[in-house]
Amino acid sequence: MADHNHSHSGPNAHSHGPQPTQQTLTPQQMQQLQQQLTPQQLQQLQQQQQQQMAAMVPDPDAIAALDARFREVPLKLVVSEEKKGQVLVENISSDDSVNFEKLNILAQQIKEACPNNGDVPPPVPPPQMVQKNIRSLAVIKAKEEGNKLYGLGKYQEAINLYTNAAKLTVSRPLWESSALIKEELAMLLSNRSAAYAIIGDWVAALADADAVINYKRPWSKGHFRKAKALQGLGEYEEAKVALALGLAFEPSNAEMLAFSNELNEQIKKRQSGKAATHIPIQ
Repeated sequence: MADHNHSHSGPNAHSHGPQPTQQTLTPQQMQQLQQQLTPQQLQQLQQQQQQQMAAMVPDPDAIAALDARFREVPLKLVVSEEKKGQVLVENISSDDSVNFEKLNILAQQIKEACPNNGDVPPPVPPPQMVQKNIRSLAVIKAKEEGNKLYGLGKYQEAINLYTNAAKLTVSRPLWESSALIKEELAMLLSNRSAAYAIIGDWVAALADADAVINYKRPWSKGHFRKAKALQGLGEYEEAKVALALGLAFEPSNAEMLAFSNELNEQIKKRQSGKAATHIPIQ
């Protein structure tokens, strides 16, 4: 399937297909951005950036703790009558805390993926020869159908399709690439967040936007979605911080720059409204 790249206009515009390459802020742009933020917002932004950097570094203590917990456990294979003759791993040690449910699921998924009733599959072909599997094609089809419904204004139906596509991608076998799952989920939940926003379900839109950031943090679209949801909830200050983080990844994005100006106006209007309602006492 050929790559595509298009966008929907409107207050909750969203795009599909290849995304722009990441950019970094110039010193002048960073200075301008900092001048627009209050000290509290700037501190919050810096804390978020520090947390993101920390999340990217593996924790040596956690790795050491996992290694320390490793132990050998005696096993045996049994034929399950309840599960139609499946061969399962069973614990024969006295340690009741050992659970082989995930291992048995993995074994069954491998068997189902193999031809000829569970024979060992042939070697994996070179990367350029690998074809998209049926699940990938189904995810792409569901996403594109959801995009069409979004464009027709059928937002709830689009949400349902995005949800179905997300369920498909998380049901992948355990050995498939987690990077592919995160990439697909980021795109699907970004689109679903836009659909939730346009029908006014700001809490759901915010939840999806947070998930997008978790799966694909350097992608500015997730931060934009979060800022939109926070704006809908009336949290203009927090929206400004979320948008500033998105601009750090894509500083020349015209849509986000325009939205930043819109938030500035809303913040000023709210502040002037508070000042106008303040009545001094004698």
